Amino acid sequence: MQRKPIAKLVAVHKQIGKEIKRRRAELQPGVYDFDGQTTRFTLNGTVKVGENYDQQIVGKAKPWNIVAVLMAELNALRVSTGFIVVDLATIAVIAEEVAPELWEKAQADADTAIAAIKAPTQTPCFGKTTFKGKVV
Repeated sequence: MQRKPIAKLVAVHKQIGKEIKRRRAELQPGVYDFDGQTTRFTLNGTVKVGENYDQQIVGKAKPWNIVAVLMAELNALRVSTGFIVVDLATIAVIAEEVAPELWEKAQADADTAIAAIKAPTQTPCFGKTTFKGKVV
């Protein structure tokens, strides 16, 4: 069993986090002044640190940004070809009547495009850290 000072800090951090979540409802809105020593703890427990790993960070598409870009591109194309410019209300009405196979293909195409964007987003992450015990 390794003994490192940082492990003690991790134990305090984990336990305080649990206690804050458990008791947060007791703290009403307001400003709280305090003064006192909070650096003395008695620790009893075990810290486990998992292996580091790579994680693919999920790209969060902003649907309204996508709609705005699609509308701008569609209207630019329509203006250049002489067609009537389409607004969001018209698109919403048309969308209500879209056949399921059309939106299923659009969703599959979007999934493929998003997977290609996310592929190079591997990010190194530290292993999960847990503490089992108590801080007194």
